[in-house]
Amino acid sequence: MRRLLIPPESLESLAGQGIAGSGDTRENGSKRPKRVRSPSGSGDEKETGQLSNPSIESTGIPAAAPIPATTDRAGPHRTQKRLRTAEVDELVAAYQTGDSVEELAKHFGVHRTTVIAHLGRRQVQLRSTFTTWDHDALTAAVAYYASGASLATVAARFGVDPSTVANRFRRAGVAARPRRGWV
Repeated sequence: MRRLLIPPESLESLAGQGIAGSGDTRENGSKRPKRVRSPSGSGDEKETGQLSNPSIESTGIPAAAPIPATTDRAGPHRTQKRLRTAEVDELVAAYQTGDSVEELAKHFGVHRTTVIAHLGRRQVQLRSTFTTWDHDALTAAVAYYASGASLATVAARFGVDPSTVANRFRRAGVAARPRRGWV
């Protein structure tokens, strides 16, 4: 068994300081809690801890508006929905019969990337959403654009994004008009 290396006389001096032995004693040996002056400076003393969590009325500080609960900027948090095996089977069957990814996502209450992930896990070949324009469709789009329609208007008419129209025009060698204010 090891012996204590601190001499007993130093333990007695520490006990008087409230560090070992006597619990919450203070330097002078009293067990009374420390007294502090009140914030108002009126001279009346309050015990420590009494104002550690003061009410608004006792502080004299005007009440501020309540702090709202934190929320996402995108709206309330959506709980992730997990599809059961039977639901994934139904999803795959519906996709193979012709339903679109967007329709399936809406039907099952999941994001479209979740639908794509489930189809990928089942090794289902995805249908291409890219539709090529044949020569007649490209000619019609160029004629509509030449008549003064914007890329966005042409895109809405053909059901594609405006950047897709611009890319297809560029590949076909059709010069796009400069944007307003860029001349």
